[in-house]
Amino acid sequence: MEMTPVTPAVLVTGSNEIRDHVLAAAAAAGTDIRVCADAVELSALPTPGILLVGADQVAAVARSSVVGRATVHLVGGAGDQARLCEWSAALGATVLVLPDGLRWLAAALSGAREGRGATVVAVVGASGGLGTSTLAAGLAWAAAERGLRSAFVDLDAGGGGADLIFGLERQPGWRWPGLTAADGFLGDLHEHLPHADGLAVVSHDRRDATPVPVTAAVAVVRSLGRSHDVVIIDAGARPGTTELAAIRAADGGLLVCSAEVRGLAAATRQLQQIDAHLPMAVVLSRLRQSSDGVAAVERTLGLSVAASLPADKGIAAGADRGDPPGRNAGRAWRTRCGELLDGLIGERR
Repeated sequence: MEMTPVTPAVLVTGSNEIRDHVLAAAAAAGTDIRVCADAVELSALPTPGILLVGADQVAAVARSSVVGRATVHLVGGAGDQARLCEWSAALGATVLVLPDGLRWLAAALSGAREGRGATVVAVVGASGGLGTSTLAAGLAWAAAERGLRSAFVDLDAGGGGADLIFGLERQPGWRWPGLTAADGFLGDLHEHLPHADGLAVVSHDRRDATPVPVTAAVAVVRSLGRSHDVVIIDAGARPGTTELAAIRAADGGLLVCSAEVRGLAAATRQLQQIDAHLPMAVVLSRLRQSSDGVAAVERTLGLSVAASLPADKGIAAGADRGDPPGRNAGRAWRTRCGELLDGLIGERR
């Protein structure tokens, strides 16, 4: 089958100012960008991977057949922002205000050049008390230890704040109350978040229980995916509308459950809420060695078991000191967690 050719990035604008800003971002990203003066010139090109539309051309390009087949960003100055925002919903596009958005634009163009994005994984518990947050934290920590730029997104509102898991509760940085107005793409959040050793954490705040809107959760997950290698979402054991939207923005999910009858019933109920098209695998918690639980789980849920995690006393002891799970867990738990991460990254790439 013949594939439609794709041009990595195209800018449509007749504005010299917008063109110069975008070309500067492309130079910083080390990539080329094709510049078209208008929608007519655009129509003669192959479909681009990224389409940048200047404020002066947005109305004309909106009628182009390219819209809907490319990732679209609307670009302009501060005076154009209100007009661009009006078009953004209709075109499914994000708005970049120049020159403040240049850093994010360079990162996006760099991602287009490299042809890859983050591995985004949502971890969901079939019920409470299974170590869902611990597993999610262990995966993010393992990614950081491998030298991967990783991020952890805390959507478990009842978990007390994920910054405690990583010992980052005293570190300044943005937490969910400061991100609830987020929409579209936010640029590289890494340095704005509590972070350590290549791992950034979006945590709930124990002093402010403001609910996280759907738009904010999706915007944060997608933005982190543009600037990180691995993004782990802790969706908790009671996902609501916001958590489910974030799960569906992931590349795949892990469902943590037990092999007991009630555990499988809870897992079945949980799966009914999640998008059937999202690739899912099961992680068994505290499976007894003599049990035939793996086969029973796979038969009941219709999903493969990716790993069985042993109980580990070191994790609980380390949690009281604010140490991440990967630092104090025993060798068996860390090995299993690392193998699970390697499998996730391998499937994605």
